[in-house]
Amino acid sequence: MSGSIAKKIAPPSIAVSTQLAILSCLLVGLAVLPALVTSYWKDVTVIFLLNCLLVVSYRLITLMGGWSFAHVATMGLGGYSVALLRNRPIGTACRIAL
Repeated sequence: MSGSIAKKIAPPSIAVSTQLAILSCLLVGLAVLPALVTSYWKDVTVIFLLNCLLVVSYRLITLMGGWSFAHVATMGLGGYSVALLRNRPIGTACRIAL
């Protein structure tokens, strides 16, 4: 059928075994990272990964047709709450604030 509108699906550019090898190397790298870097870079990595998680979740919601800022607002509210609880006059311990 030359008039067919069906599209051919292109094969993946990278083999699945290569993708799994890359993913496993990244996971091993993240597991070894705390032993190799200072506490500053650990904090930077945690904040970066939290923001990546937020962006991926928001992207997934928007791809499915939803426009909800609820999880963004919840993350912001939690951040402000922890910051207020960690303030000097209250002095709540970090584990209790989280």
